Amino acid sequence: MREVSRFRTWNVYCVENTETCDHLFVSCGFAQIVWQVVFQWCKLQPVIAFSIRYILDAHKFFGGSVKKKKAFHAVCLVTLWAIWTHRNDLMFAGKAKSITAIVEEIKAKSYTWVKHRSKEQLISWEQWRGLMFFEVLFVRSVWF
Repeated sequence: MREVSRFRTWNVYCVENTETCDHLFVSCGFAQIVWQVVFQWCKLQPVIAFSIRYILDAHKFFGGSVKKKKAFHAVCLVTLWAIWTHRNDLMFAGKAKSITAIVEEIKAKSYTWVKHRSKEQLISWEQWRGLMFFEVLFVRSVWF
């Protein structure tokens, strides 16, 4: 039988810090790298967030239509989910993934979430993965 300490309070990504929601999902070095890559994929300026609340509200701070904000919000939710599931895989099964693998998972799951919740025709997987979708949504919304 595998022994798992139920009393462990340190973060699996950086052993020296206590595992809190804000630290695990936002301020941990691992989470910060994931967020930087996700924001880069979304063609947005990296944001230094200090709380999970900021991440949950991040879509409100960017220009564009309601549809655009909802798509970005979905990406943020999927990113939180990916960090959480990777943490659990690492902690309970000893399985680690690269940042690249995690971000590819975020792209795939966010596409599926948005595709199945949208009432309108969505762009193709290739456009979403290459982020032509967000380029159109966010870059054009600034200029037009």
